[in-house]
Amino acid sequence: MTTPEQSLPKTTSGFYEQPQGTQPQPFYAHGQPIPYQMPPQHQQVIQVLTPKSPGLAAFLTFLWMGAGHLYTGAVGVGIALVLFELLVLTPLVFLFGLGVVLWFLTAPVAMFFAAMSATKFNQRNGIVVR
Repeated sequence: MTTPEQSLPKTTSGFYEQPQGTQPQPFYAHGQPIPYQMPPQHQQVIQVLTPKSPGLAAFLTFLWMGAGHLYTGAVGVGIALVLFELLVLTPLVFLFGLGVVLWFLTAPVAMFFAAMSATKFNQRNGIVVR
């Protein structure tokens, strides 16, 4: 007596040829099924970048010097400006009132460079802002 597995011709892939509409049967070696190995799965990493607004970067710098640069990803400049405001401008405001004058001189420059940093971020990452 022959089993159904013996009556079907084997193929090179390890499966018996099946009549149409039926599931393939695994090839058994020494009474054990040969494990099926999944093909390697490649994960695709998608990085989503949002456009940075030059106006928002300038406004954040107006509120807290360095915040606009931190927003645009210029972390080194942002931290330097935050430290400048905390260690230089704030003590000068409380001690002599010179910090206000110095802030009015440095804030517009920092706001301009924060806006430029946002524009460069958008250009560097291929983001078109209309």
